[in-house]
Amino acid sequence: MSTEKPFSLYLLPAKNLSKWPQILTVVAAISAVALLVLIVMSRVEESREAELQSAILSNQDRVTVFASFVSRSLDYLERTTDDFSTGSEIDDGMSQLNKFADEGIWGFLVTDRSSRVVFSTLDFDSATAENVSAYIREQNGNGFLSPPFEAANGQQVLVFGRGNGAAISGKTTYILVAPSFFLSFADQINFADGDLISLIGLDGITRARKTGDRISSGEDLSGKLVMERQLADPNVTYSGPNALTGDLSVFSHRRIADYGVFATSGLTIDRVKIAASDRARFLWLMLTLAASIVGIATLAVLRSFRKQHAQLRLLERNITRLRASQIMGGIGDWDYDIENKTFEVSEVLRDVYGFPTRANFTIKDFAEKLGERCTRDLHFTMNDVQVFRDPRCVEVNFEDAGQNVYREITIGPILSSDGELIGLHALDRDISRDKRIGALRARLAIMSRLDAMSALAATIAHEISQPLSAAKSLITASKRALSQNDLAKADELIERSHEQMRFVSDIILNARRELQSWGGADQYFEITEAVRATEELLKNFYEDRQFEIIFHADNDARFARGTLSQAKQIFFNLFKNSIEATPDGRRSQIEVMAQSVAGGMVKLTLCDNGKGFSSETDPFELFTSSKEGGLGVGMALTKTVVEALGGDIWIEESERTGATICVTFDASAVQDELVRRKAS
Repeated sequence: MSTEKPFSLYLLPAKNLSKWPQILTVVAAISAVALLVLIVMSRVEESREAELQSAILSNQDRVTVFASFVSRSLDYLERTTDDFSTGSEIDDGMSQLNKFADEGIWGFLVTDRSSRVVFSTLDFDSATAENVSAYIREQNGNGFLSPPFEAANGQQVLVFGRGNGAAISGKTTYILVAPSFFLSFADQINFADGDLISLIGLDGITRARKTGDRISSGEDLSGKLVMERQLADPNVTYSGPNALTGDLSVFSHRRIADYGVFATSGLTIDRVKIAASDRARFLWLMLTLAASIVGIATLAVLRSFRKQHAQLRLLERNITRLRASQIMGGIGDWDYDIENKTFEVSEVLRDVYGFPTRANFTIKDFAEKLGERCTRDLHFTMNDVQVFRDPRCVEVNFEDAGQNVYREITIGPILSSDGELIGLHALDRDISRDKRIGALRARLAIMSRLDAMSALAATIAHEISQPLSAAKSLITASKRALSQNDLAKADELIERSHEQMRFVSDIILNARRELQSWGGADQYFEITEAVRATEELLKNFYEDRQFEIIFHADNDARFARGTLSQAKQIFFNLFKNSIEATPDGRRSQIEVMAQSVAGGMVKLTLCDNGKGFSSETDPFELFTSSKEGGLGVGMALTKTVVEALGGDIWIEESERTGATICVTFDASAVQDELVRRKAS
């Protein structure tokens, strides 16, 4: 895998590595705690607001129910008044008291036409009785619920009168009610400390009040906030100080029509705060626990940073040395993700190929630098590694600053723990110097081979020149003998000329046997490699001639029987003839197509834009040449090597300009091996 990408962070100075991570860790811990504090404060505030809103809604519901209870109670008192009023005598009314005694109704009183109290089931002193009479006269026959009056026994009692009174023979009956009669509602609800319900008259006097478990009556609230808000809005909810205790509370009012009273319910803000405080204490406890965990984790991380500091410094030095070595040697590496089809290229290679600074690249990025041919070779090699799962090597080249740059890429598979192929890893190194030296050696080898071929051709020509001359002389002499009708002499001369020709055949046969012994015919070469290697040889051989070799190959036509040396000799002769057959001034273009054919053979079709071959001659016949000064040996020797490898070569008729040469190679054994590898 890439040695630079995963550790790019560590290329910073080691002193910064020991300092900044620790500072960032502390800052992160403080930020985390501060964020938690803000979150808890927000949650506490939200909790308090939610508790307050919930209490307000609960208080509004309670005052609504309380007002409904009071209204039903007043309706009940009206019916009770009717019951007391049906008696023709006071004794009959007295008999009704037992019926209502347990309901908070303490009795009744009767007034005459001048509203003077003439009878009461409760004793009042004369002054109180006069006050009751005066209050009743002030109501002018309207329904009312009076402020509390004190009876002779010390009890507070409310006087209830229905609208228009209830007359008995010119007398009017009123009900005497205990204040607790309107507060029994609280016995059926959850009434906490600090809660209150109260029935208040519009005159500001409290008729009945319950605070906690205390019941009272008669408080004068005139001029207080409660009366100001009630007179401004009969059904209002507000917060303010309690008129009696001064505690900040929330109040809700509901006015009850026809009797000049309103119901109110209240609760203290402190009670709401206490409920919210329980939630707040829990949140702050959780914050303290979280802050402790963050602190412990921070200390552990800081200690880990200190332990890793020495290792990071050592790693920094090693990576620096490695990177310097890679730069000096022009060596880099890349990884290929098979699933995403992207490359991760090391920094050295980004500089070599001129790639931009980003994370991932595609095969198109390589194509822009390498060109179509090298990109295709790279792609084929990557496919071979994925199929066979063993390392493969490919050479690519491109032009940089006017010079050819050659690089050797060795590609190997990356396997997961369960053996699945997940990617490719490649080592990419500069071999330009090796290629230049190799090119000089190759040119020297070419010249040596050409010298050897020339020497072989010269030797053949020298060896056969004498028997051919002798055969020519013998045939000339046989013609003279025939002209003289000396048949015996002519027959002898012709037989001697045949002996000279058989000698020539033996010389050529020995030369062909020598060619057939080159290399091992049981080996296999890669066609693409042979074509590209021959192209490099020709570039060094023809420095002043322009030519282009376009090569295409099917995936199943990659290998053939023979050695790389034999293949290069065949392709060198064929390509060289095509280049030299192109008229001066034109760029030679040679197109080679490799494809698999029946019988386990690989067929190569070579088309050029040269002059082509004459249909009157066989270019593969020895000493037959269409080139001026040619010996007619190269194509014949090429045919000999091809046939020695189990293939064939011929000229194919074509309507296009130039020559079309077909060559077949035996590939049956190598195809069987590929099938076996794929199956395994």
